[in-house]
Amino acid sequence: MKCKKIEELIPLHLSGDVKDRHAIRIAAHLASCTSCARLAEEYRAVSEATRAFEPPQFSEDFYAGIRGNVLRN
Repeated sequence: MKCKKIEELIPLHLSGDVKDRHAIRIAAHLASCTSCARLAEEYRAVSEATRAFEPPQFSEDFYAGIRGNVLRN
């Protein structure tokens, strides 16, 4: 596979959403291509950081205020 195609498939590959035959080819490419391997590692790091992020908790009063503002406009 060419780097362009690998770059498109990296997110699916890392999440386990690529069929076995393609996963083997992608893994082989990542083992031999430092550029794509670096991109995969960057994606993995960002993905892990995103999963660790906790969204802020808002009260029902906060949401009621937003609804009120929307309905007034």
